[in-house]
Amino acid sequence: MAVENLSLWGSEHMKKSGSNRPSKEWRELSVLITGCGTAGRRHARVLDGLGVRDIRACDPSEAQRQSLQEQVARATFFESYEAGLNEQPDSVLICTLPTHTYP
Repeated sequence: MAVENLSLWGSEHMKKSGSNRPSKEWRELSVLITGCGTAGRRHARVLDGLGVRDIRACDPSEAQRQSLQEQVARATFFESYEAGLNEQPDSVLICTLPTHTYP
């Protein structure tokens, strides 16, 4: 299946729109990436390359956030998971080591 043909059929978006169709096109969904290490940076680059417009990332380490920002300049950054969740992202990717997983 070509990327251009993908759709998000999440029940939350269908509830908001009141129809069987998603309320947002998948590239318009906000994605919060928790952890700006190797896996988080890779996910951010891929999402950016696919054309996802609202990429957000959180990591307590300024150095890790800076590293991701150098690769995906248009991403929005947060110092904590809680701050990122307060912005109510449409989806969240957990990209942390099992020993560092956010609560």
